[in-house]
Amino acid sequence: MREDGKVKRKTRSRKGDVIDQTWDSLTSLKKHFENTGQERVKEFDGYSLTTSKHVYTLYDGQLFRD
Repeated sequence: MREDGKVKRKTRSRKGDVIDQTWDSLTSLKKHFENTGQERVKEFDGYSLTTSKHVYTLYDGQLFRD
């Protein structure tokens, strides 16, 4: 829930979206974004990848985004 009391909705995935692909590390996702320009990488600390659109995390081979 956000500060204004509204419920935050999860982002829907689109066909061919990175969330539907298999990633072995956030580093490979970061390189993908740098090569394609699909999203601009703002910050990467090894545990999360922050882009111009979302924050990505990887757990047990599954990619999550906020």
